Amino acid sequence: MSGLSVSEYPSHLKSCEVYHRVGGYPRANTPDPWHFAYLHGTARTVESLGTKWAPSPTYGSRLVDELSKMRGMKADAPGASAEMASIEVNGKKIGEGPLVDGTVLAPVRAVGEALGCRVGWNQQTKTASINGVTVPGELIGGSAYVYVRAVAKAAGAIVKWDTKERKVLISD
Repeated sequence: MSGLSVSEYPSHLKSCEVYHRVGGYPRANTPDPWHFAYLHGTARTVESLGTKWAPSPTYGSRLVDELSKMRGMKADAPGASAEMASIEVNGKKIGEGPLVDGTVLAPVRAVGEALGCRVGWNQQTKTASINGVTVPGELIGGSAYVYVRAVAKAAGAIVKWDTKERKVLISD
């Protein structure tokens, strides 16, 4: 929703603002048809959005279900056109990762195990962890990839970048 003014929101998003007390709602002396003082702050959860104004009582639950589906989606493996960087741990190549906006994503299990760390996966939240520390990343081709510096930090390792060789050097 960022970058849009309230007047540009689809009507159902504008309604969410009324319920959740954001965007300056409720507004006084406004012709906005979505401004109903009795709705202000009445939905405490997304699931409860269907109890007042939505087209069905299951509206909020359906929104939650759709969000859950989106969270479980997997991105495709990086294509041949994706820039890749080699990843070494203690002088041994352990794999490659895509270079995205100047940051290398690394296969969390390969890097974590090469550093002797405990690698975890939370299926419910779709997040990886190194030694119990959650590390940000994404699913690529069914595997968890995380920001290489986040893995190194969680493992207490040092990261260096070799621009010429397009190589991440990790040492513990």
